[in-house]
Amino acid sequence: PVLQQVLDAAICAQCAEAVGAMRHMWKDTVAYAVQRKQFGMPLASFQVLQHRIVDMFIALEQASALTHAATQKLHLPAAQRSRVVSAAKVQADRAARRIGQAAIQIHGGMGITEELPLGHYFRRTTAMGASFGTTDAHLRRYAAQALDPGQPDTVLTPAYDDAEIAFRDEVRAWIADALDPELLALKERSKNGYLDKAGQVCWQKKLHAKGWAAPGWPPEHGGPDWTPTQRYIFLSETASAGCPLISPMGIAMVAYVLMEFGTPAQQERFLPSILSSDVFWCQGYSEPEAGSDLASLRMQAVRDGDHYILNGAKIWTTHAQWADWIFCLVRTSPAGKPQEGITFLLVDMSTPGISVRPLPSLDGPIEGEQEVNQVYFENVRVPVENRIAEEGMGWTCAKYLLQFERGVAYAPLLRDQFKKLKALGREYRNETGILLMDDPVFRQRLADLGTQLDALDATEMRFFLGVDSGEAIGALSSMFKLLGTEMQQVLSEVTVDAIGMDVLPFVRDAFAELRGRPAPVRPVPDHVAPLAPLYFNYRKTSIYAGTNEIQRNILAKHLFSQAAR
Repeated sequence: PVLQQVLDAAICAQCAEAVGAMRHMWKDTVAYAVQRKQFGMPLASFQVLQHRIVDMFIALEQASALTHAATQKLHLPAAQRSRVVSAAKVQADRAARRIGQAAIQIHGGMGITEELPLGHYFRRTTAMGASFGTTDAHLRRYAAQALDPGQPDTVLTPAYDDAEIAFRDEVRAWIADALDPELLALKERSKNGYLDKAGQVCWQKKLHAKGWAAPGWPPEHGGPDWTPTQRYIFLSETASAGCPLISPMGIAMVAYVLMEFGTPAQQERFLPSILSSDVFWCQGYSEPEAGSDLASLRMQAVRDGDHYILNGAKIWTTHAQWADWIFCLVRTSPAGKPQEGITFLLVDMSTPGISVRPLPSLDGPIEGEQEVNQVYFENVRVPVENRIAEEGMGWTCAKYLLQFERGVAYAPLLRDQFKKLKALGREYRNETGILLMDDPVFRQRLADLGTQLDALDATEMRFFLGVDSGEAIGALSSMFKLLGTEMQQVLSEVTVDAIGMDVLPFVRDAFAELRGRPAPVRPVPDHVAPLAPLYFNYRKTSIYAGTNEIQRNILAKHLFSQAAR
């Protein structure tokens, strides 16, 4: 045990050295891409290389965060310590390989010589990858400590002080009392964690009564005045308990625009009803010809005295069929740059001229779970007083809002998804009759996912535990959107593989008897029925709020502008 403790400390030290080497390789590559020209253009101008450099940066940040977390956990008991140290070793080795290989590729012929420091860093990190156990060895070690029953969901939890432990216990006690079995059952049968409108409003009103409906709001607008650690505790505990999600459109999106750009009268008018869930919101950004390219939107808003007259359509509008209000980007001027003619409006969905058409999606929607819609506006009159900021400032408002839509902590919710996947591994068998959790291939695949989730968790904690209430996080929100949504998709993919033939009946078939239809030939348990629809539903996550390709563009612009300074 003493030797192993010393070895774990040595592994952390080696991971730290690897992070330093990776950082040099990445910085040298950025500098080279900026100054080296090919075909008359800097390498940094080619989008495919920009995306490659962004992925190098993300790998570096994750390896750095998890190495830092592992070093802080060296005091833990052997089983928990070895788990996080092995996760850090796996991530550091893989990141070093990925960054080194990409750096050499971008440097071209010079990358394979000994003329540059790059080659020496790459050889050193490759040697470190073989020291103190290979990646496969550490995946096996991680699996032994993370996948078996009785193991904690995570060992990355911050070291809470007495006040924070008391707060955590208060949250747990409140959840145990507030989360009644009916709400929990509805959530477990949901394809994406959201209830119907009545269920969402019910849960938000419970949170509001406690004063916890808006953890990220500043106290002057009704937020609970929590520290970043308290917000993290609340999110972790609600996710672990399987609490329902509430629509982010009002409380986590338009509310922040109102706080930043709205007048005091607008804040007083709209924020209380958002907080109490008395008004349900939807978002009107995308159009049939303007998805991630929002600057090309066409929906017109023509000034007519004290009103704007709206004509056009919005698409992919989540839960528009339930919404009382919609916040819209509209075009008020064709002059100048496309971004300069966009305005941000709040629109009452009961206004004459608005119609909603459902867009059934490939996840097999069932009654009460219709998700996206197209919304049509025909000569819709909207008071000018419902405009946020000045005319033409919609693009500024939209960019600010998207930082909150993208910049959320995914890891606590993904831990719940991972916990369910582990349970399936102890429930389902492979084609030879062996429990999946005893299948070495599935077990290693699961361990690999666990280390990736730990890397995401460590990266999010490193950042979000230092962000004040109501603060926008800028371009780095794109990194969290990339990591979180791609992890959602991978977890749902492995889940579909785990349940095998039980992928075939969709939710609407598995629950057929509840709707007076014949039972399916192959019924599946209620907790399994939503899993295939979840896989299909999660195809959207790398598309909404700007596709993940757009997120890489945003990060590339940010990183190269920093390098230029």
